[in-house]
Amino acid sequence: MSVEAPNPEVTETVENDERNFAFPSLNPDAAVITFDVKCRLGCLVHDLQRFKSDSGAMSRVEKANLYPFCFGPPYLSPATGEALLDLILSNKSAVRVYLGGMAGEKGYHICTSHTLAPALAKIFNLGDDFDVKSSFKQYYSRFCSAARYCGDGPALEELTNSDTSAESEKKKSKSKRRG
Repeated sequence: MSVEAPNPEVTETVENDERNFAFPSLNPDAAVITFDVKCRLGCLVHDLQRFKSDSGAMSRVEKANLYPFCFGPPYLSPATGEALLDLILSNKSAVRVYLGGMAGEKGYHICTSHTLAPALAKIFNLGDDFDVKSSFKQYYSRFCSAARYCGDGPALEELTNSDTSAESEKKKSKSKRRG
């Protein structure tokens, strides 16, 4: 089965010739994105938006730039990045194909803060204000500290669904003992 590059609908033209697209979303049954992965994607989007003004963000993005659309360390493990890029969107294309189509329209000169960051935020349903929430700020602070020492792997240990359910079970049993 071949998948053609999508042609996103242009919804508005802005003064600097950047276009706002009607971004597709992930199909609800495509895959479950864990809280940890969503936080990691939030860190990537946050850094893409601050690439030019924050040397730490620039360093992390440049390291991740070895992977398609920066879906690699320090943000994600290569396997998680590949799995996310293979997810199918509501327009029936894979995330990789959709983002590749966006890059192709830009002549492979894609603006991270004005094109890629908003596309990732919409596709992965991060929300417009994800980076002002205290839970994200706490995670981002830990992520930035860990990213300095992560080498070729992802910053912080990636949690799987079974890890998060095990953690919640530990918390439940602790609270039962106290009560």
